[in-house]
Amino acid sequence: MPDGSLLLFDNGDNRNYSSAELYSRAVQYRINKSAGTIQQVWEYGKERGEETFSRIVSDADYHVDEGNVVFMPGAILSGAAPTGKMIEIDYSTGEVVFEATITPPIAAFDLITFHRIERLPIYP
Repeated sequence: MPDGSLLLFDNGDNRNYSSAELYSRAVQYRINKSAGTIQQVWEYGKERGEETFSRIVSDADYHVDEGNVVFMPGAILSGAAPTGKMIEIDYSTGEVVFEATITPPIAAFDLITFHRIERLPIYP
């Protein structure tokens, strides 16, 4: 991240050695090497629960120009067919600014919709 913190996709598989609460999230940590501390400063996804839970093949990216986070769970198995989601979140407000659900005609290994998504400008 621009401030030196770390943004990552936490798949949530076996969180706290339990499967009681299934959710995936984009999460940001601030790391202070000299003090030996780590502080969680932002997250998105916990409130969505199993709707965005993907134990594999997913990603989270920060887009500096817009100040948004793109959260991409790529193998969601909570519905009738495997799906993936691309969710763009306004970092400062937590509001969803774009969301798409992708359902492939044939999912790889009957579960993977996509490995990762990159948002590119429509015009170079």
